[in-house]
Amino acid sequence: VNETAAIIAEKILQHDLQAVQLHGKESVDFCETLRNQLPNDIEIIKVFSIKDEFDFSVLAAFEAVCDYFLFDTKGKLPGGNGTTFDWKVLKNYPSIKPFFLSGGIGLEELEAVKEITKTKLPVYALDVNSKFEIKAGLKNINNVRIIRESSLQ
Repeated sequence: VNETAAIIAEKILQHDLQAVQLHGKESVDFCETLRNQLPNDIEIIKVFSIKDEFDFSVLAAFEAVCDYFLFDTKGKLPGGNGTTFDWKVLKNYPSIKPFFLSGGIGLEELEAVKEITKTKLPVYALDVNSKFEIKAGLKNINNVRIIRESSLQ
């Protein structure tokens, strides 16, 4: 969160990562600087936090410098709050840029996830986290499979 482009690029190369999620207040210029420091095949995912509404016009400038957007719930901390936002807000998404859906996704949200993946919205992936953990950093793979298979139907 809010790290320098140089440190992010260093960590990506050090750990041979394929993508990076930017959860801070990164500007378009920052994303462009980072893009120029990385090999072309590294994907940049810019996170935007949503509460009850969102001004999607801010995304247009990021489209050229990010591969994906990720929509998460606005909370006290950047990411990892375990709560959902009103996904109906996404009906106003004006772009064809694929995005990750995040924000408190658990098995309880399975029906809502199915509904949103049936729309014409370019949902690329689901970002599941704390509700799928057996303990910090360890996922219940059976529950991950359930939501994966259900969201693909």
